[in-house]
Amino acid sequence: MVGGCPFCACPHTRPLTPSPLGGVMHRCGRCASVFRLPLWIANEAAGLAVQGSIARAGEIAHGDRQAALRQAARRIHTTVRGAAGSPPRLLDIGCADGSFFDALRAEGGAGWELHGIEPDAAWMGHEYGGARVIHVPLNGADYAPEAFAAITANDVLYLLPNLVESVRQIRGWLRPGAVFLFDVPGIAYLRLRAAVGGVGGWRRTRLFQAYPYYPTMRGVDHLLRGAGFTRWEVYPEVGIRHPKTALRLVLNSYTALAHLPRMVRLAPKVVILAYVGG
Repeated sequence: MVGGCPFCACPHTRPLTPSPLGGVMHRCGRCASVFRLPLWIANEAAGLAVQGSIARAGEIAHGDRQAALRQAARRIHTTVRGAAGSPPRLLDIGCADGSFFDALRAEGGAGWELHGIEPDAAWMGHEYGGARVIHVPLNGADYAPEAFAAITANDVLYLLPNLVESVRQIRGWLRPGAVFLFDVPGIAYLRLRAAVGGVGGWRRTRLFQAYPYYPTMRGVDHLLRGAGFTRWEVYPEVGIRHPKTALRLVLNSYTALAHLPRMVRLAPKVVILAYVGG
C-alpha cells in the first residue's frame, strides 16, 4: 500500500500539515486516524533512534514514567497469572533500560521469563537482571510461533515501521488467549491542548508534530482485527505530571475526567489491552 491508511486501508485521505519527520500528515476518510505520508518505513525508524527520538519532545505531557509502567505491569500480571503455564513468558518491545521488567517484578511478577527487543545500539551491554534482550529491529527477531503469554509495547506502537506487518508479526508470537498491551496518544486531548495553545501562541502545542501515527480507537480496532486480535480493555495511563505546580493542578483535574465512564479518550495517553482470538 503506497498511500492509504495504515490502520483501515482506506485509500481516501486528506492532507493536514507538514511533518517534521518529512512528508505530510494526513487524516483517513474512514477511521479519522492521522498518519504521515509517505508511510513510515524501517530505515527511517532506525534513523530516528540514531538521531535521538523526537517522540519525547513534549507533545504528550510530562509523566511519572515508573507509575505508568507499574500500572501496565500490574494489569499484565493479574490478567495472565495462573492461565499461562509456568513460568509465563513476556516480550517487551522497545525495552530500553529494562524499566518494564523492574516494574513487573515489583508487581509480583518475579516468576516470569522475561525477553526484550531493543534496536537502539546504545543499550548494548546493559545489564537486564536476567531478562534475555536482543538488540535488533522488530523484523529482525526470530521467535518461535506462539512463544509468549504477553507482549508489551510501551511508547512504541506509534513509531513502528510497516505498521500492519509489525502487528501481524507480534500476533504470530502470541499463543491463543495471550495478551498484547500498548499505548497510543489521545487525539481528543491533543486537539483540546492545541486549541488552548493556539490562543496562547504556544508552538509546542501544535498538532501532530512528534509521531508518524495518531490512531483513533476505530483505527486501532481495524488494525487489531486485521491481525487476529480483539480489543478487550481501554484505560487512561496514570502518572501524568507537569513540572509547574499551577499547570499540574489543571492537568490533574482534566485527566480525572478520563476515569469517568465513556470519557477515557480524553486522556493524554490511552493504554489498550487486546487478546488473541475473535
